[in-house]
Amino acid sequence: MITNKREEIELEGLHKGVQLAMSKRGGDKALILLNELIQVAKQYNSIKYLGVGNALKGFLYYGLGEVKLAINCFETALSFFSKRPEIFFDEIKQNKNSLGILYRDIVEYKEALQALFDSIEISE
Repeated sequence: MITNKREEIELEGLHKGVQLAMSKRGGDKALILLNELIQVAKQYNSIKYLGVGNALKGFLYYGLGEVKLAINCFETALSFFSKRPEIFFDEIKQNKNSLGILYRDIVEYKEALQALFDSIEISE
């Protein structure tokens, strides 16, 4: 668990660095920063940034055409966000939507529909 403001600032700085690298299509740099973000989040036991880091890694892999790796990352992100669903409601919904799209892309329609229905159920 994050114990002080310095740790939060460090994680948020890494998060913004990842977002900047991804916006500039810097896949290699973004992946390096993502791995650093996830490592630091593990060190501080930050559920939020472990989830965020894995979700962003999923988006990065999806953009690179690595759908199965992206699915794994989104499922990992969900495992962290699901520990505190009352806080990460929107993140869970977004990750379920992403999984639905990814499963559709690999022609796993049953899983795609289940993920999308789960997302709709969360919204209701």
